[in-house]
Amino acid sequence: MEKYEAKWEWMPPAKSVPARIQRILLPFTPCAKGWTIWYQGKTRYVCAKTTDLTQVPEHWVKIKAAIDGEIAGARRPPGNRTLREALSDYFQWLDYRVQHGKPKPLAVISAEDYKRHLTAFARFEANGRKFADLSLAGFGPEQFKPYAKTLAARSPTSFARIVATVCGFFNYCKVEGLVESVPNYGSYFTRPPQTQVRDRRLQQQKSFEQEELWAIALTADTQERAWLGLALSGAMDNADIAHLTFDLFSPDGMLLDYRRRKSGRIPRLIPLHPMARQWLDDYLAIRPKPADPAYKDLVFLTPTGLPVQRSKPGKTGLGNHIDYVAHCWDQLLRRAGLRQKTTVVRVCAVCGKLRPAPRAVCCEQRKWKKKLTMGDKKGPTFKGFRSLRTTFANLTPRGFSEERKLIMGHTGDITLDHYVEKYGTTHLRRLVEEVWLRTFTAPWPRGSERRATENTPADSLR
Repeated sequence: MEKYEAKWEWMPPAKSVPARIQRILLPFTPCAKGWTIWYQGKTRYVCAKTTDLTQVPEHWVKIKAAIDGEIAGARRPPGNRTLREALSDYFQWLDYRVQHGKPKPLAVISAEDYKRHLTAFARFEANGRKFADLSLAGFGPEQFKPYAKTLAARSPTSFARIVATVCGFFNYCKVEGLVESVPNYGSYFTRPPQTQVRDRRLQQQKSFEQEELWAIALTADTQERAWLGLALSGAMDNADIAHLTFDLFSPDGMLLDYRRRKSGRIPRLIPLHPMARQWLDDYLAIRPKPADPAYKDLVFLTPTGLPVQRSKPGKTGLGNHIDYVAHCWDQLLRRAGLRQKTTVVRVCAVCGKLRPAPRAVCCEQRKWKKKLTMGDKKGPTFKGFRSLRTTFANLTPRGFSEERKLIMGHTGDITLDHYVEKYGTTHLRRLVEEVWLRTFTAPWPRGSERRATENTPADSLR
């Protein structure tokens, strides 16, 4: 025990480090000897553990300048560049898009996902060599075929995302002049047809039923009930909740001018149901104090005053995405009896198949890794917080198609300014009332033309 304490005594407790210093240390990863950072395809040692935390970025600036000078003097011709070197340039371009939003904005989470898939691609070994050490011109069907076989257990959507990420990287290499043409991906490493993706989605349950919504509302705590009210009023998902700020509300607090972040700031107008506003006010009365002044405009915070969605550096230099909304919603569904307890199984580290026996061999090796499952169900069929967005669409009655698109951010050819000038927000508010009545009253046939006569849910939810 004494050795353990002596080994880690240099690291201050997490709560004792000011938020300002935590932000400047986000790109760095602590290790036994000090601080490291992932740069140009390698883990770089920055400074010792005795260095003052505020001086770690200054040490890295000097080391980075030396590394860039060496690379500039020994950079290979474009035709001989390795995958490792090309990925370093591509990652810098992704970081540039995140910071400056040009030529097209990119979210931090999306950039981290791209880096994660490409890092796994570079670490794959074929014929005793890692892809990271191969020349860009040396990629062909012989390399993509074994890599595609390791992804056979992935869902069509996940496999299509990986193929699109890798193909996007090679398209970047072609535009930058690193290769004359994109490689031949072969017959294995191709995107699955859209019908296959659609058929799998049709098998998934993505919408909550009325009984489930009742159980959620009665079991949820103050913050979770505020999330539920906003989701049933404006079809919000995890990212919408995480990035909701006070300046988006109207002066009376009953209307949200919320541009959908995913689709290039599409206009989106959300009227709040009175009960949703009441649930939100109940949360604001106990809202934690922000851990940093930069978070003061966020409506929802964790109990420690941090954003409910954020990233922190991992061991490989890639950010680990933290989704507090998804975590709390998972716990809520378990308390409400709508989700089974997780179990741990062993799967092959290469192909992902379940281990049939304790010492079984798969893919000519005995490498098994742990994987969390939810009883007899598989992960993609689960209903999460984002399922409330699908629930809102399913509860929308006929005759409110334009209003549904305006609230969900699927405006298309609908102009928000013209709609508000012509109709105001009366029909939008009526749609929200219809959805709430279909949620917390007797079930109605979906698609019926019946209109609401009340505008408040059951008294037991007050």
